[in-house]
Amino acid sequence: MQRQQKNKLLKQQMQLFQMWVPNFWAFRMMVGSGMLMSLIIGLAFFFNFRGTVGKNKLLLKVVLWSMPLPWIAIEAGWFLAEFARQPWAVMSVTNRYFSFSLTVSELWTAIGLHMWFYIQSS
Repeated sequence: MQRQQKNKLLKQQMQLFQMWVPNFWAFRMMVGSGMLMSLIIGLAFFFNFRGTVGKNKLLLKVVLWSMPLPWIAIEAGWFLAEFARQPWAVMSVTNRYFSFSLTVSELWTAIGLHMWFYIQSS
């Protein structure tokens, strides 16, 4: 009997571990991208302060190839926020009301404000 309980507990622990592996890596991608962007910005500021930013071809290539980093950080953060929230709502640990990011009216307000700012800026 105890062996069956231990096997069941081990199976539940493995399921919980597998559920958090994507969150583990998404968090590290988000933070790593942010740290890398901070490092690149710091180096660019340093070389700009010295007046040699245009002469440093390696830095210019790194800045060019680092353009997707903000997108990667944003997507990893979004994935972390959404994926970490859902298992608790599905397993009835928390109420499903808390698992939604925005209400419909908040969503339309955000879309309307984005459109208004876009129209105002052009």
